[in-house]
Amino acid sequence: MTEIFIIDDEESIAEMLAEVVTLSGFLANIYTDGILFFQENKFNDNSIIILDLNMPTMDGIEVIRELSNNKCKASLILMSGYDNSV
Repeated sequence: MTEIFIIDDEESIAEMLAEVVTLSGFLANIYTDGILFFQENKFNDNSIIILDLNMPTMDGIEVIRELSNNKCKASLILMSGYDNSV
């Protein structure tokens, strides 16, 4: 089963996305902190990552940079509630 990792500092948004992911037949993993996501290191090249770009501790761009440094080829879905220009 494909695992989908949701990284968003707003827990209510992450939980809503996880519900949609689960109803779609996938396994959802929620992280409210990019650092913890990398510490657990459960993702792989077949993973799908839904990533908020605007987060306080480790923002989405830093997460993307770290994925690149790890040569991870996971699929990314980017989102941001910051504003339309982002």
